[in-house]
Amino acid sequence: MRIIAAIMTAGDSSRFNESASQKVENKVFLKIFSKPIVNYSIDIFQQCEKIDGIYVVYNAKQTGWWEDWKTHYDYPKVRGFIEGGKTRQESVKNLLNSLDENSCDIILIQDGARPLVTQEIIRRVVEKVIKEDACIPVIPIFETIKRVEKDIVFSTIPREEMVIAQTPQGFKYSILRAAYEKVKNVEMYTDDASIVESAGYEVKCVEGDTKNRKITVYDDLAYIKALLYLREKRFP
Repeated sequence: MRIIAAIMTAGDSSRFNESASQKVENKVFLKIFSKPIVNYSIDIFQQCEKIDGIYVVYNAKQTGWWEDWKTHYDYPKVRGFIEGGKTRQESVKNLLNSLDENSCDIILIQDGARPLVTQEIIRRVVEKVIKEDACIPVIPIFETIKRVEKDIVFSTIPREEMVIAQTPQGFKYSILRAAYEKVKNVEMYTDDASIVESAGYEVKCVEGDTKNRKITVYDDLAYIKALLYLREKRFP
């Protein structure tokens, strides 16, 4: 099985910038302990024996940053850089069109702004996708979830029926490509698993990790920095 990972970095960090006092070009370029946030994800996939290759999906407006990045960092598994689109879904389409079934059997889609992914999560996803068609890591919800219309609570959703989806989301390449070709208006979906679900394929779940959190708004940085500090210092 040829397994590749795609690190998605083509976003414009709009939600992050809405919550930050100082705007950034891309949140994954920010450094934590002298290393760009995106490197933390790439490091883990580089080290994971399950992964044969890595592609970085980037924003064309940020080509200069990536050209400079290449002069400072060397990751043998990074096979190439693929220009993203205006939306996450366009970026994945570009990725799929740049690959084929001769390139890989399984593809993992990873948020570049999720630096605390672990090899354990990657292994769990890969092992499940080898047996199935698609798999995502999930964590339970501990808060009470309400459905609201305007400012009125409409209903309470049983939280035991709900989970939080994380990345990497893993798919057989042929399944993900078929789903993107079959489903119309893919921009209405918020992750790749939902597109695969809509195409009629079954998506399995494996255990994620509560620390595997995505940096979405500025306040997430403090949480991520603290956990990275503990990990890098090897505290319990």
